[in-house]
Amino acid sequence: MHNAHQAPFSRGKYPVRQEQLDAFVRLVASVAAKYGIPITRKTVLMHSEVQQTLGITQRCKWDLNWLPGMNGPADPHEVGDILRDLIRKQTPYVLGDSQPGRGSPRPVLDRGDRGPQVVELQTLLGITADGHFGPKTERAVKAHQRERKLTADGIVGKRTWATLLEG
Repeated sequence: MHNAHQAPFSRGKYPVRQEQLDAFVRLVASVAAKYGIPITRKTVLMHSEVQQTLGITQRCKWDLNWLPGMNGPADPHEVGDILRDLIRKQTPYVLGDSQPGRGSPRPVLDRGDRGPQVVELQTLLGITADGHFGPKTERAVKAHQRERKLTADGIVGKRTWATLLEG
């Protein structure tokens, strides 16, 4: 938002684009799902909501209370609620639940993760199961994704889990 202004409001020469907002929503939904963070006004906040919600003083700054498609800025909680709603709607797609009622939901996994879900993933991929999502697991995931015509990003989400569980 280069050269954006608070009052009178101007989005500036480079406003936030819809593609950026979509990527942000996917990222927050993924992190929230991965770590079991509920999507509430007290757990997922815009910077502009911190002082009002948590009582933590914010000095010498102004915050963006505008999103693509809005004519101008709005109340921070209104904008935050819009974002939280978008994040909630995205969450089922990043939880790894291949189909409602079919199997248990599985978490989004990527490089650096550890634990029993990684062991399950490695077993499904047919590689040595050590419970650590390292470079070897990432290579195997990307190869599987390419083979199944998925985006080969090395992140195991809903679609990748679904193809792995098909057998």
